[in-house]
Amino acid sequence: MNAFPELKSEVDWHEFQLKTVAIGRAQGVGKVFDPHYLPRSPLEGDAFQIMCEFVHAVFINKINTPVGKTIVRRYGDGGNAHACWQELHTYHQTSNCATLSRSDMMRSLTGNRLDLRRYRGSITDWLACGLGFPLYSVQRCPAQ
Repeated sequence: MNAFPELKSEVDWHEFQLKTVAIGRAQGVGKVFDPHYLPRSPLEGDAFQIMCEFVHAVFINKINTPVGKTIVRRYGDGGNAHACWQELHTYHQTSNCATLSRSDMMRSLTGNRLDLRRYRGSITDWLACGLGFPLYSVQRCPAQ
């Protein structure tokens, strides 16, 4: 359980999601994070229930945002981490906070102007790699 990351802020959702799914797959509970998974037999259903209970315990210990805690508590009785994960995912994709974060990011990226005077090196080397401007933009964006 200690291998899973902690979600302390809504803005960290994307990194939390990536790490949690990767670690979950490595530990054999990746089906919990698959929105399309349905057990095909009673034996698979029992195994899936055990996976969900484990992942729900992880959520209780690792999700520490007000909204996240509320969603996790909603599924506390049955330990349905599968449905809990889907609601967490939907919330973080559609909430006002997520929408504002995306619009702020786009405004920041599209607001940058290419200033070749700040680049030390040949312009053709910089443009040839195809990553020059995106990397330049990321370096100029303030860390949050």
